[in-house]
Amino acid sequence: HFSTKQFKRLVEERNAASRLWGWKVPLSIQYLHKFEHYLNNPHYVFVFRDILSIGLRNEVALGEPITRFMYRALKEYKLMTNLIKRTQHPCLLISYEKALASPVMLVESLIEFLGIGKLARERISEIAAHVVPNRPEYVHSIGAGSTAIRKPQSLSGHLNYSGNGIITGWIMDEQYPKRTLYVNIFAGNQIIATVEADTFRPDLYALGKGTGNYGFELDLKPLLSPFSGSVQISAFHAGQPYYHLGGSPLIAQV
Repeated sequence: HFSTKQFKRLVEERNAASRLWGWKVPLSIQYLHKFEHYLNNPHYVFVFRDILSIGLRNEVALGEPITRFMYRALKEYKLMTNLIKRTQHPCLLISYEKALASPVMLVESLIEFLGIGKLARERISEIAAHVVPNRPEYVHSIGAGSTAIRKPQSLSGHLNYSGNGIITGWIMDEQYPKRTLYVNIFAGNQIIATVEADTFRPDLYALGKGTGNYGFELDLKPLLSPFSGSVQISAFHAGQPYYHLGGSPLIAQV
């Protein structure tokens, strides 16, 4: 939390350091009316996302009722639309879903809105490549301070690359060894598969790992056709609690 004096000093420092600068803190809209007059020619970018998607994302991250987050999204959207209505400063309204469908168009809109000037087509494409759905680590980090995330970790597991496009691994709940878990597999920032970890692994059984029925195997080759070269593969528990498998991420060759 900033006092107005601290905020004014921060603005002055950033104005001296950069011609253009900004921040991404959605909840700051609650306090912006206190600080807006310290900003020199502010430009506002508002991203609107389907409220059901917002609810689902936060339900996965925090394990709380979806309706709570949908209601909060509606309240925040009301704050956004009120600001758009009252402000005299330029506003750019973006559809989250359309941005994912047309990332180059999004980048071109931002460049024009901010008055950055012309960029080479290659540079625009490079920037547009960063427009991706929620990264798994971002979704789960939302709840990093929640009670659910702070509970003692009972999950264990590991991801391996067997070569020739095949990954194997295992995951189990030490507290509930008869429970079958699922794993989300990501290529870069894109989820490509959800696998059931129920294959018998004699090595796990020999180590005293419950029933040993915690293994999985996946052929990546048909799933990685849109990719080329080296691809980062990550594996996460598909549910609560959050768990990032040991050995993940790893690099697979396409």
